Amino acid sequence: FNKFDVNSDGEVSLSELKMGLEKELKTEISEKRVTELMKIFDTSGDGALQLDEFVTVDRFRNQLEALAREEKRLAAEAEQEKKRQEQEVLLAEAK
Repeated sequence: FNKFDVNSDGEVSLSELKMGLEKELKTEISEKRVTELMKIFDTSGDGALQLDEFVTVDRFRNQLEALAREEKRLAAEAEQEKKRQEQEVLLAEAK
């Protein structure tokens, strides 16, 4: 927690979470992803993580992976739906 709480105010802000995770995971994380993580783990809803809400880096990593899998699944479904609609248009034009 203290590694992430850069300004030592007793809570981890959105920007501190982003910086801390990028440093620990050695990868860039989008603002959108960090915001999603904050919504998931900020149980008090105050926009910051206190010590009792803070989880391990592994839990953050697991949640990031789950979000990425869900995003890929939704993109694949959208692509399938798009192809289905294109097929319907082609069939209608053929008639």
